[in-house]
Order: sequence, then C-alpha cells, then structure tokens
Amino acid sequence: MKSETRYTAVVPSNIALIKYWGKKDGHRQLPSNDSISMTLATSTTQTTTQIIDSGSFQIFYDNHQLFESDPFAKKIFAHLKVLAKELNFKSKLSIKTKNSFPSSCGIASSASGMGALTLSSVAAWSDSHSLKDLEERGFYLEKLAKLARLGSGSACRSFWGGMVHWQTGESENLQLVKQLHPNTHWDLSDIIVIVSKKSKSLPSSQGHLSAQSSSLFRPRVASIPSRIADIKLALEEKDFHSLGRIIEQDSNEMHAVMMSSSPAINYYQKETIDFLEWFKFHRFKHNTPAYTTLDAGPNIHVICESKNANSIKEQIRDQFPNYEILLDHIGTGPTLYTETKEIS
Repeated sequence: MKSETRYTAVVPSNIALIKYWGKKDGHRQLPSNDSISMTLATSTTQTTTQIIDSGSFQIFYDNHQLFESDPFAKKIFAHLKVLAKELNFKSKLSIKTKNSFPSSCGIASSASGMGALTLSSVAAWSDSHSLKDLEERGFYLEKLAKLARLGSGSACRSFWGGMVHWQTGESENLQLVKQLHPNTHWDLSDIIVIVSKKSKSLPSSQGHLSAQSSSLFRPRVASIPSRIADIKLALEEKDFHSLGRIIEQDSNEMHAVMMSSSPAINYYQKETIDFLEWFKFHRFKHNTPAYTTLDAGPNIHVICESKNANSIKEQIRDQFPNYEILLDHIGTGPTLYTETKEIS
C-alpha cells in the first residue's frame, strides 16, 4: 500500500494601514517605501497541495482547473516555477485553492493567495507537516515570507499575526518584515464593504510600474518615515482617532498618486465615492468611531475597534442594503496541517 499526503495551508489577507505604491525593483519585489498592515482573521486563502507523477503542475481554483494560458493563472504558474528554481525542487504538484472572500478586487487576495501557495508548496516539497517541521528544515517564517514576496509583495506581511511592519531596503538582503504587535495588543476590526466583485481593470503589479510618473510620488515617499513613526505611536498608545486620521490620509494620498500617474489609474467607482461621501457625513453627524482605507480596488475597508464593529456594520447595512459586507478582525497568521491516506 502506498500513502498520499495532502498539505493544506490557510493564510490570511492583510489590510495595509500605511501602504506602498511603486517599487525599486519589480522583479525581486522591493517596495519604494515601508508599509504597516493589520493581519486579518477570516479573509483567507486555503490551498491544498500534493506531489504528483505528472510532468506538469496542476492547479484548481474553486474546483475548476486552470491552465497557464488563463490570464488569472499566469501569475500562479509563474510563482510555482520561481519557487521550484529558487529551492531546486523537481517534483510537480497538484494544487487546489479557494478564497473565503472575492478575489482581484482590492481585498489583497494576492497576499493570501501567494502566501498559501508558497506555504503549502514548500510543505509538500519538504514533507513538512507543521510550521515547526518547516522551521526544523530551515524554512523559518522569514524565509517563507521572502519566498511568498516574490509572487506578491504584500504576501510577506501575512506570515505574522497582529500588526506587521515591512521595512524596505536598497537591496533584497536588507528587506525586513517583523511583527510590531500581536493580535492580542488591540482588538480591531475591519468591516469590508464590497461595492463591486468585478476584477479590477488594472492589476496592482502593472499599476506599480507607473507610480513614479506621478509628481506626487516623491513627496509621498519622502513623508512616509514620519508617518510610520506617527502610526507606531498611535498603535502603541491605542490612540484610535490618531490611527484613523493617519490611515485615511495615507489611503487618499496613494490613490492621488495613482490618479496623477501616466497613464492615470482610477480604482474608485461611483459606488465607492457615494459610500465615502455618505460615511464622512455620517461620522461627522453621529461621531462614529471608524475610519476608511482602500487598497488598489473599489472596495472599502472600515477600520474600528471591535467593541463597535457590529453597530457600525448595521448602520452601513441600513444605508446600503444591497452591498455585501464582511466583518473581519485582527488575526493570528497562517496555519498548516496535513492529511495522509492509504491508496491502492
């Protein structure tokens, strides 16, 4: 009797509170500036991998097989080939993956997706049944995060829970990702308002290429160090209103860089603008303790303390009953488990 082992990774998405837009080196995913993110708990990608005898990789998304010619799958196949080359693994893999949330619309599905793809693939290749096994084989979180970053820059932040700081450097060896605070430090929530599930018109990887054409790019990058210091203080002191003002300013500035680049990029939709205008007025009128931030997409993240999350979610639902609203909170990071069965 032979046995067959499946290696399943569950990796969360993360929401950047201080964002990066633009890269020093797109090939090795070196960002133009530092970023700070909050790891989420229930917005995850689950990827199951097993070694196969086939001569090529097999990838299934939501039980539908993907092929290398599919635009959606090109990045996945490319990252697998990079991993195999970086680690000198020869075996081919069969991979099944699914998300708990809509993909490619500004909820950092590439972060959780490339994180889960990396974690499950390396586990299968190295026959590691847990994160501890991976560490014993030399695959520390830092190394796994570095490998995942080659597929999607923001994926490196999803390998730790709580608040995470990705520090840029002038070379790949100077990149540093570290946890600022565990998830137990401050109970924060992310109310994700989905105004559109359509894949965004321009992938983030392409948008990064035009960032430096904006006249606002260099001033924004120059302001990031002081903003990082300010948000670190707000997080340390749990000063929610200072935190909120910082994340809204940073989000607005990033989108201003996008809109003023050449070619111009506008991820906002009419529904996005309508929501933001309503929310700003609603917050002023009712003193609502929540602030908004948007990644590269039309959907809105409303950040609040978890004690207020259900109430704010219902206020949003009353005003926008047709929007899907996901309630998430600060999470603990990735998990890995295996299933082995006998086959004849």
